[in-house]
Amino acid sequence: MLLEEAADDAALRLTDRHYRQLRMGVETYRQELVLRLGAEVGLRPAEMTRLRPADVTTHERGGRFHHFVDVPSEDGGTDRRAYLPDDVENDLRKYVQAEDIADDERVLPVTPRRIQMLVSEIVTRTADRTGNERFETVSSRSLRRYFARQLLDEEGVHPKVVQLVGGWERLASLEPYLSDPDRNDIIAAFEGTSLSARGGHGLDRRALATAIEGCGHAVYITDDEGVIEYVNRRFEEMTGYAAGDAIGRSPQALVGGDEGDPTTCWEDLEDGEVSEHDVTAVRDGGEEYRVHQTIAPITSQDGTRRYVAVAGERPLDDGKRTVDARFDAVLDRYRAVGEELVESSMREEIEQRSCQRLADGEAYEFAVAGKRSGQELHTCARAGIDDAAVDRFATASGAVTTALETESVVATTEVTDDPEFETWADHAREEGYRAAAVVPVTDGDTTYGVVSVGAADPEAFGDRECDLLEDLGKRIGGALTAAERRKLLLADTVVELEFKSTDDASFFVAASQELGCTFTLEGVVPGEEGSLLYFVVLEDADDEAVRQWADDRDCIADVRLVRDYGDEALLEFVVTDSEVSKCLTEQGGTVREMTVEDGVQTFVGAMPSDADVRETVYTLTDAFPDTELLTKREREKSVETGAAFRSSLQNALTEKQAAVIQAAHHAGYFEWPRGSTAEELADSMGITSPTLHNHLRRGLQKLLVTFFEEQDQQLLGDETPWADD
Repeated sequence: MLLEEAADDAALRLTDRHYRQLRMGVETYRQELVLRLGAEVGLRPAEMTRLRPADVTTHERGGRFHHFVDVPSEDGGTDRRAYLPDDVENDLRKYVQAEDIADDERVLPVTPRRIQMLVSEIVTRTADRTGNERFETVSSRSLRRYFARQLLDEEGVHPKVVQLVGGWERLASLEPYLSDPDRNDIIAAFEGTSLSARGGHGLDRRALATAIEGCGHAVYITDDEGVIEYVNRRFEEMTGYAAGDAIGRSPQALVGGDEGDPTTCWEDLEDGEVSEHDVTAVRDGGEEYRVHQTIAPITSQDGTRRYVAVAGERPLDDGKRTVDARFDAVLDRYRAVGEELVESSMREEIEQRSCQRLADGEAYEFAVAGKRSGQELHTCARAGIDDAAVDRFATASGAVTTALETESVVATTEVTDDPEFETWADHAREEGYRAAAVVPVTDGDTTYGVVSVGAADPEAFGDRECDLLEDLGKRIGGALTAAERRKLLLADTVVELEFKSTDDASFFVAASQELGCTFTLEGVVPGEEGSLLYFVVLEDADDEAVRQWADDRDCIADVRLVRDYGDEALLEFVVTDSEVSKCLTEQGGTVREMTVEDGVQTFVGAMPSDADVRETVYTLTDAFPDTELLTKREREKSVETGAAFRSSLQNALTEKQAAVIQAAHHAGYFEWPRGSTAEELADSMGITSPTLHNHLRRGLQKLLVTFFEEQDQQLLGDETPWADD
């Protein structure tokens, strides 16, 4: 499996059946066009947004007309020429005519992000309709992968042609989309070539090079006596023997081979069967290496027989698993942890179950989770390791410090020889493992700690595995953030912190100082990828001037006017960074109140009662020095009926459902006339419109059920007017 698919939560590999299901999931002509331009023409979202009718050209060959797209570049030139299938050209032409689009106008006058969202709408609808949740992993990139695989594997189009029409910079970029050839592939490659048709000895090298180009494997061909007649360049690279040295010799004499029965292998080949086996071969120079090869007989029309072999190098086995088998085991643990993150709701539960699932499989010997508290690290969960040994992994030094500072995986293949893993060395010798890694657990700007794992396999922690573990650390961090927010919502007691800031590095402070305006917070809702949606009332400034000023700030992904009240305006800011109150939410708190006037920002936040307040204050003042803590107080939540109702509702709602309903409320979605459309709200939250409607519908249903059930209980007790007499 490709890493880019595995790291994207094991993305669905599209087949023809899947693609047909996607096409059934479209609702508009524009969605249909976007889907086909990606999957059948190979266009990227940005390229679709630049496409004009004038970019389509037609060429005649042999009495048939063929269509092409001169793919426009950012600077107005042409990036490449893509092939446009007849039925896609027909759909494109009908769409242009129906929309009355001029030759020099853009066919899809939207942003690349909107194209991606259109694809997301299709896959979400398909997932709901088919019940296959894996469709949710499909993206615009998946369509390009499908395009490449169909041409290379299904249609047999020359890789150089696919590279040219698809806009891949290097031929090697297509290698992941090529399947390893089997016997039928080999026979098909040589059928019709001079090799299988000629009666004499020798090879037509041009025909052969064309047949095997892009294979990525070593290929050699022998005569009926097993004497090499041809080798490709990959064979020379793998064995160390030049073609001139290899031709005329037998493979056995050239590179050796210690597995299998040569007599049985030869008998199989003479009987017309295919031989497939592993051997340990020797390069020119004496180095051993592992080879998996498939040998097939080829008989020409005049009865002359030759043998073609396709060989691929593998790491020396030494009785252990191959790299691919290792990665499969790692991917299995990645999925297992992901399933636990969906089921777990408390921090302690998330940490312990994650460690347990990592240690359960074949990939890792043990897993230890360390919780960051100030500048210290405390062990909070473990699996596959004794209590007596865990303190060695709670030391905030060496690999742990590096992982926390760089927010990247730190790994080694030899624990006992690596200074960064010095505290692990004795344990590694005692338990017999060699490789280890420290994985940072993060969510946006929040670092929760690390998860440390050990592995007996010396092939562990290659680049692919480290990338997967780094993504897993972020997924665990996201689950911990959700758990902390849930804990805060359900807690009986919270700690309220009031801050004052005049630090102009904070967005709202800088805006108030520069524009002389006043902001009052209406509500804050979590967005996608760590962003927050701030709904604020603006006074003492023109809203258009504020929006223009905000557009130039990197920390604001988007800003829009929700409603104009004359002297006041309700604005929505999508804040991604550089905001002192946002810094509080990254420490697990929530912002309850905020006012900004004359360049002074005052805000009140709530933290769980067991939160490390000192660390929170330290983090805020370190990032924004001109910030001070005004008050700290512990407050019990109200136990009135309204609070009980809200608590019950929070238990029923998922985090996303609650966020969508809250955002819709603040954005005026429920008012008339509406202050925001569903599409505007979805754009702000970074989700598709169907996804927003889905969360909104299900959330409102839970709200009504909770309200009416609680109301009925209060009014009727245990009785019902529909009870039998």
